[in-house]
Parts: sequence; C-alpha cells; structure tokens
Amino acid sequence: MANTVYRLDTVRFQNYRCYGEDFQTVQLGSECTVIIGYNGAGKTAFLSGIKKAASFILSKDRRRSVSFIGDGKDVRETLLRVEDVRYHYATGLSETDYHYPCGVSLSGMVMGLNLAWDYQKPDKRTSLDKMAFRPQLDAVLERYAQRTEDTVLPLLAFFSDCYPHVRADLSNYEKDVIVNKSNQIERRAGYYRWDATSTDFYFWRDLFCKALQQLNHPTTGLQKTRNRLAHEQQSSPLYPTLMQHLNELQSAFCQTDYVMRIIKQFTRTYPTQDNRDFAVEDVSVGSYLDGSKEVFTLMFHFSDGKHIWVYVDLSG
Repeated sequence: MANTVYRLDTVRFQNYRCYGEDFQTVQLGSECTVIIGYNGAGKTAFLSGIKKAASFILSKDRRRSVSFIGDGKDVRETLLRVEDVRYHYATGLSETDYHYPCGVSLSGMVMGLNLAWDYQKPDKRTSLDKMAFRPQLDAVLERYAQRTEDTVLPLLAFFSDCYPHVRADLSNYEKDVIVNKSNQIERRAGYYRWDATSTDFYFWRDLFCKALQQLNHPTTGLQKTRNRLAHEQQSSPLYPTLMQHLNELQSAFCQTDYVMRIIKQFTRTYPTQDNRDFAVEDVSVGSYLDGSKEVFTLMFHFSDGKHIWVYVDLSG
C-alpha cells in the first residue's frame, strides 16, 4: 500500500553543508533509498538536511487564529543554523566565505497532499524563511485541524552515529501525565522531544505500563467496564460516564495492542532455528507494596517459559 502520510520523492540542496549550488535534484526511491559513500562524503549531511526540511510540519508563527501542531510542549521544527551553511574550509578566511541562501527543497506526499516546499535560511540574520512554505504548512494544518480518528500524523525519525542518546529526567509535563493529573495526552505529544539527543524512551515506557494497568484494573478495566455497560440502561445517569470511560480504555487498548504486535513481530522465532528464548509471547504489568509505596513491574513472557521483570516507577 502506498504511503500517503509522509513520502518524499525528491530532494535538492542549496549551499547546505558540503553541497553547493550545482547539486542536482535527487529522485528518492519509492520504497527505499540506499546511500553509499566514503567517510566524509556527505551521507549524514544528506540525511540531516532531509530531517530539517521534513520538520516544516511542526513550524508555527504568530497567527493566533491557526491551530499549529508545533504549539505542543517541546514540539518544534529543526532550524537551519550557521553551521549548516556551506563554507570553504580550505580557502575561507572570514564570515563572507559562508554561502547564502542555504536551503533544502523537498517534494512528496504529506497527509494525502502532493506538496513541494523550500526550507531556507536566506542570510545570516534570518533563521528561517517561513513564508517560503506557509501555503504548504497551512494545507497540512487544515488536515490536522479535522482531528478525526482516521487522520494519521506523520512519523519523523532520524538515526545517525552522530546522535548519542543519553537518559534524561522526566519533565514536569511528563510527570503530570504519568501520575494521572493528565489522563489524555495530546496526539501531537508523539513529537515531544523528537529531535533531542536525550532519549524519551522512559516516558513512553511508563505510558505503556500505565495503559496496561488501566486496561487490566480489577474493577474499572476494559472487560469490567464492558460487562457493566451490558447491564446498564441507556437512560441511566451512569451510562454516559461509562461510555466515556470505555472510549478511553479502547484508545489505550489500540495503543498497547500496536506496541505488542511490534514487539512480537520483532522477536518472532525463525523456522530454521530454535530461538524461543528470544520470542516474546506477552507483556503484563504487576505491582506489590514496598512498605507504603506501590512498586510496578513490567513482565516479559517468552516462548520458552522464562520471564524478565523490569521495575517501573509510576509515581512521577
């Protein structure tokens, strides 16, 4: 099935890092593009330029009448900076040896729209020319503003040997979500710290544990709520509350079910060898009291009958 959420077709650089004015437009593969080159040939620069220009969907300006994806906490585009501007190290003697404008031009499919846009730093004083891609941004935001369940937000990802990820403490926003002060996170929270050098794995791990805990709660879990609704009259004052709770649980189920399917697919056994000790059959959340504190454990169940426990602190 063709990717209509975010698929790039062409890329062109203009004075971006090691790429000069004469760099030709590159046609990307329909499913996969393989970049081969010596160390220092510009492979990482190629990927980082695409990453920056692709993040235009997270850009925002001062218009108050527009709902931006980039309004979210720590959700922003990746800017072009002075160090991205092409510079002749062999002959450069002053700031005048930086070559402007610096930019990346992309075309492709974004949220079902055929778009082409320029991501440019026109000169030293301007960080980003947002007017160059405002029509394209507005078209994406119009789709985002529909806020339907079928409107899938694009995935932005970048991996490179120049990005060592280190653990970072949870922010106050993340702690509030984990300890139930904010039961429903925004859909755009998936872009939270998307381009940071510090990993946000622990936030998403804890959200996964929290969702599993809610789904399997002995009195308010998914199955219990379904059973209560089956015996509740629609005219009952409790019915709307139970329906709202059921919708929240079904959303949590979709999230955890997706993660579980990916884990099982990633660890599946191969028919040519016995590797059942790597195949995950199920993941569950347990808890016990350590004094007055409730401690949660994330348990991985493997095909060979073994288990691994991971201790999780959901106290924020």
